[in-house]
Amino acid sequence: MIEMLTALLVVVTTVYVYLTYLILRSTKDSVQAMDRQVSAIVRPYAHFDLSSAGPLINATLHNTGQSAAKNVQVSLTPELTGFSRDTPRPVKIASQTVTWLPPGKRIEEFVCSFAEMENTNPSMAYQGTIQYQDQSGVEYREHFVIDHSLRRGFHYINQREPQRELEGIRMELQKITSHSFCPLVRTITEEQYRQRNERRARQEAGRTGARGDSEDGEQSSADDIPSERPPS
Repeated sequence: MIEMLTALLVVVTTVYVYLTYLILRSTKDSVQAMDRQVSAIVRPYAHFDLSSAGPLINATLHNTGQSAAKNVQVSLTPELTGFSRDTPRPVKIASQTVTWLPPGKRIEEFVCSFAEMENTNPSMAYQGTIQYQDQSGVEYREHFVIDHSLRRGFHYINQREPQRELEGIRMELQKITSHSFCPLVRTITEEQYRQRNERRARQEAGRTGARGDSEDGEQSSADDIPSERPPS
């Protein structure tokens, strides 16, 4: 009887130990999953992209995460070439290490036009890798592909023309509201209008009198000249 009870106790203890192990293992997995979720929420997320502004291309480095990214490095294949006044140059944020990129920080650098990109890279596609660290030293390495071949032959509206027109309208409105603007149509009072009409009437009367005197003088001169008659 005692042997049976001892054997039963051993079995129960074994089952208890096994169930406890399963509970601890499940708890450990839950804790690890929670740690991964917290890390995913607070970790940095650094992104590199080639954004377009009309026919121009800008290189953009952006941290959309909740913590700072350290030692951000971008590598592209083929190498990205920028242009300044038709002179090739390296793109800094794609060739140099950014030591500190705070959360929400966005760095943008002009690269080139679509025509210049097509001349240096006819495929207009890039394969790249971005590598960075969080504040604890954990490294992240992510791959990406950028393809602008679809934009080949696109037509763009020049955004500077509407801006220039709006600026001109603003300046004209500013002139109107300021004292430096002299309008083409000027308003006068009723008294000024009456005085101007009287002045015009006097001037017209003076010109009429002068014209009459001139005609009388011409008539007198004509009377003084003897008429010539043909001989009989």
